[in-house]
Amino acid sequence: MKKLMIPLIFIFCSCMQEEADELQPTPESTRIDSRLPIVKPGNDCLVAFYPFNGNANDMSSYANHGIVDGPVLTSDRNGYANKAYYFDGLDDIIVAPDQSQLHLQDEFTISSWILPETVKSQFIVRKGPVVNGAFATPYALGMSGTRDIVFHLSPDGVYNSIQYRRYRTGIWYMLTVVYKNGTANIYINKTLVSQEVIPTGTFNYDAQPLLIGSRLQQISNTFKGKIDEVRIYCKALTAREVGTLHTETAPSPRGG
Repeated sequence: MKKLMIPLIFIFCSCMQEEADELQPTPESTRIDSRLPIVKPGNDCLVAFYPFNGNANDMSSYANHGIVDGPVLTSDRNGYANKAYYFDGLDDIIVAPDQSQLHLQDEFTISSWILPETVKSQFIVRKGPVVNGAFATPYALGMSGTRDIVFHLSPDGVYNSIQYRRYRTGIWYMLTVVYKNGTANIYINKTLVSQEVIPTGTFNYDAQPLLIGSRLQQISNTFKGKIDEVRIYCKALTAREVGTLHTETAPSPRGG
């Protein structure tokens, strides 16, 4: 397979904490109250939406379609054929061109349904491959080889991360990360599992593309499993909106 050429500045290596076997909320976690009024996420601020319904087209109003290099269409969490993409964990990637609506600043949300097959270092979504310097990847969502979910943020080019220790394999779940004015959150399905405050600053952007499923098309950073319904909002979804998004997109009884 011919690889797409993505600039390499510096390969990031992360030392995480030891593995854990079960996915459990942290003590400060909060579960969405099902009695709350339904609040539909604001699609007016949906700057990218890849439902993977037979292709990698962006179904937001921006139509910033992805280029598929390796991933193959597969069944989604409801068992419907050709409604998600399978990544081989080796060099599969989907690349969408840089566009100004992806240059997020004070607040934003990234959400995706995933089914990871194995514990490894792997990326779900990231803006460019660069890890150091003024134009280090502004935002990225990935997983470590020590079973951490990692939300990477680089205000002013300075690397920060928020982590949740423990991710499960072999099952579907919705993973959502939210940033607003220095506060970063990680949600799994409807549950807030991690929240941290990081230094604020300006996210610097160049012409690096949006990457789905890998960073450099290498074993050390390519997702292994299924990815579906990647969404990026230019607003911070509230806990209610995250809960509603999960409710509206959760597997039907026939799903698995």
